[in-house]
Amino acid sequence: SIVYKGEMCREGAMAIEHQLERLFGYFKYRTVDMCVESPGGEINGLEYVLRAMERWAKEDRYVAVRSTFQCASAAACLLSMGQWGYRKVDRGTFLLFHCARVQTDPWSGSRILRAYVHRQRRPPGH
Repeated sequence: SIVYKGEMCREGAMAIEHQLERLFGYFKYRTVDMCVESPGGEINGLEYVLRAMERWAKEDRYVAVRSTFQCASAAACLLSMGQWGYRKVDRGTFLLFHCARVQTDPWSGSRILRAYVHRQRRPPGH
């Protein structure tokens, strides 16, 4: 399993990608648990992690995301993008979603976010 504590950032996202590569690629797990305890952070870090998760999902490998203490902003989005049916939040978790002003351009990750949200709306195998 992966434990991520701290703000979402590119360096943290790259560390998550490395762990996913090790757990999915080397150890060949089908599902990896990831506990996220974060006040939020950069959208670039979130997009980087979502791209890694999407790449593995194409190979029927999934990330089960959970939080037990704090999950806000970009981290809450990451939690909501975890594998359908495997997302968990403890009752005492501070969970914060908020409106954000996001400007997109043709090179932004908005397309991957839309595709990932669309895929998450249906259970695996459907």
